[in-house]
Amino acid sequence: MRRILTIILIIVLIFGLVGCKGRSPGPDGNGGGPGPTPSLSEPTFLAVLSHVTRTRSVDNEFAVHNEIFDLAKSGGMGFVRMGFRWSYIEPQKGVWDWEIPDTVVRDAKKKGVRLLALVHRPPEWTNAETTATLEEWLDGWLVFLGKVVDRYGDYITHWELWNEPNLASGQFWRQDMLPDEYAELVIESAKLIKEKQPESTILLGGFSTAKGEDPPFELWEELFQLDVLEYVDGVAFHPYPYQTNLLFSFDTQLKNLIGKYSDDEEELWITEFGRPSQPTITRQDSNYEKQANVNMATALAFWADGGKHFFIFEFKDKEIYSYNLVFAYYGIVESNLQPKPAYNAMKWLAGKLEEYTYLTHEVFDGDGALIEALDDNGKKAYFSWGEEAANELKGQGLSIQTYNEQVSESNLADYYDKVLFWEYT
Repeated sequence: MRRILTIILIIVLIFGLVGCKGRSPGPDGNGGGPGPTPSLSEPTFLAVLSHVTRTRSVDNEFAVHNEIFDLAKSGGMGFVRMGFRWSYIEPQKGVWDWEIPDTVVRDAKKKGVRLLALVHRPPEWTNAETTATLEEWLDGWLVFLGKVVDRYGDYITHWELWNEPNLASGQFWRQDMLPDEYAELVIESAKLIKEKQPESTILLGGFSTAKGEDPPFELWEELFQLDVLEYVDGVAFHPYPYQTNLLFSFDTQLKNLIGKYSDDEEELWITEFGRPSQPTITRQDSNYEKQANVNMATALAFWADGGKHFFIFEFKDKEIYSYNLVFAYYGIVESNLQPKPAYNAMKWLAGKLEEYTYLTHEVFDGDGALIEALDDNGKKAYFSWGEEAANELKGQGLSIQTYNEQVSESNLADYYDKVLFWEYT
């Protein structure tokens, strides 16, 4: 009997040790991690940017990251772009702080929210943003990146290499280090990630297309000539000036350029696009309804063009804004997390895109387009915006709706500037 009890005790101890397997952070930053990984759901087409690791007083989104995740997922946008800043995680050389990203990733796992990891921003001690050459800090960057992939790679499989490296101000990347040094960083980073996570999706960092700056096609071509397309799975960009119809020609130009240097079909990702809900110094005609409809129409244009994912900038308004801030009021929820019309519109659109598959589209002169779609039962429906597109469809006995109301053909002219959904009843 004693022997049997001893055997049972040994078995219990063995299974207890296995069951308690977990890593706690070591002094070098290894180990740790945010807990067991559930099965991975497919990321949604509609997605959001949220600064869920920030703790600043004007935008402490970390404090409400669980509420943000809940709202994003319930709105059909359960794919969140979040930053992993090297400067936050290794603020001093050899001193690692994983508490906030561990918490955020753990809670995203629990809620089934997928994450696009934006990795960027060296700490001050590297002098990367002032005087240091890439060779002086690349090894440190790769150590940081390797630790992030090791720590979160069981859940995060999508990686974006830098934010707006081409921004003329040099806010995110020194412009005297383009294109060669950025190409080298992308290639070495991609090699490291693919070695650790062969099935990962790696994006060439989201390029700015800021108004007043030259479109980034020339720089893209220089990078493609340096073979970066051999190492990435997609190209990300932020087409703020290219709303609705303008996006179609921009996409075509980018696809043609990629095709010139690659036989693969690299994915196109919009990792930032948005509009403010109130007038600002750069967008004085903004209002809640315009925000909702421009966001929807631009997302639909990208969907029709075969885009992979469309990230709204941004999810939540900051606590303090002024008319003079360029990116004021871009949130689709207020600072108190109350949904704006833009949130309700994207939730409605997410539901429609779940039901329908793209068939074809027609673009009209001016700001108008008609997109034909098909549901699982073979039933056609249409999305439209603009007068010409609406006139193509009226008179066919179709039911018409916006994201928040039914529309009668008798007052259709009042809705030309809105996204309309047409279906047979």
